[in-house]
Amino acid sequence: MRLAFVNSAWPPAWGGGEKWTVEAAEWFRAGGHEVLVVGRPISKLLAAARGRGIEVQEFAFGGDLNPFVVSKARRLFDAHHIEVAAVNFNKEAWQFGRAAKSLDIPVIARHGFPILRKSFLHRQLVNRVITRLVVNAQAICDEYAHLGFDVTRTLVIHNGVRTIEQRPGELRRRFEIPADVPLILAAGRIEPQKRFDRVVEIAASLLPTRPNLHVLIAGEGPDRPALELQIQSHGLAKHVEFTGFIPDWNAIIGDADLFLLTSDQEGTPNVLLEAMAAGVPSIAFAVGSVPEILTNDLSSNVIPRGDVQLMIRRIDQLLADDVARHSTGAAMRRMVQANFGLDHSMQQFADLFQQTLMARR
Repeated sequence: MRLAFVNSAWPPAWGGGEKWTVEAAEWFRAGGHEVLVVGRPISKLLAAARGRGIEVQEFAFGGDLNPFVVSKARRLFDAHHIEVAAVNFNKEAWQFGRAAKSLDIPVIARHGFPILRKSFLHRQLVNRVITRLVVNAQAICDEYAHLGFDVTRTLVIHNGVRTIEQRPGELRRRFEIPADVPLILAAGRIEPQKRFDRVVEIAASLLPTRPNLHVLIAGEGPDRPALELQIQSHGLAKHVEFTGFIPDWNAIIGDADLFLLTSDQEGTPNVLLEAMAAGVPSIAFAVGSVPEILTNDLSSNVIPRGDVQLMIRRIDQLLADDVARHSTGAAMRRMVQANFGLDHSMQQFADLFQQTLMARR
């Protein structure tokens, strides 16, 4: 297949959607497919794709309904003989989706979090432009159904991650954190929906009983200045640290004692799966597919959304019990290996691409 992965994320952005785009492109290319990644000029997305030897195309995304942009997208698809287009946001669905439909190219739209709203334009997008919609959590599909969208052509495919061999001690060495210091990790794009303010609140609550606690927040984003002010106001500057973007994140996070996911909204959070794959005991609010991931014996680590006090109590329990913490981390690693591997997730996309391509023929 000749595939185009289109992602209009702003140049400095690097989050789950961008990571998925690059990993998906790499997986399909390794499987013998011809792959093109389309993104904004000077973007982290295209830099990451280039770094893995993937063919890229810079594109200046304009207004969603701009006919000149649609015409340009059509010429791009035609020149590269694209057979299936995978798009990430509504903007790409309008621009590249309409271009693809005019060329009879199937359009697969993937949503990592709910972005459709109850509007005429979004209904037109789903009904007339998108061939199939893929969401990475049943909760997103349910929300779209509640909004009145026809979800009969919507497929739930959870994210998948690779299990990466860890480099023990590297994370602590890099940030000068002694081995006997409790280390809590959080990660993601630093933006309001991720609610890293809750991580700071949790650190402030734990510090009186755990005075040597250290918290690392990995990632970049616009909410960082406000969070730094919050950290200063709580007197946590020596205990809560921003790491910025860590390129080898998933190979060194095994040093952490706990991982926290405090978001208000998620699909299938890659950072959670990566922490679990590294054997890090993880505690998360019940958002997106979290209740679908942490099931059975692991469900005690699923906290009702926004219940910070209950999360603090669960953190205390695990930090106080080394045996329980280590066994929980090991169980989470097994869960990811069995159910949320990258190959399993990508094979579902490969099957979908083939099905839509064959239906067109």
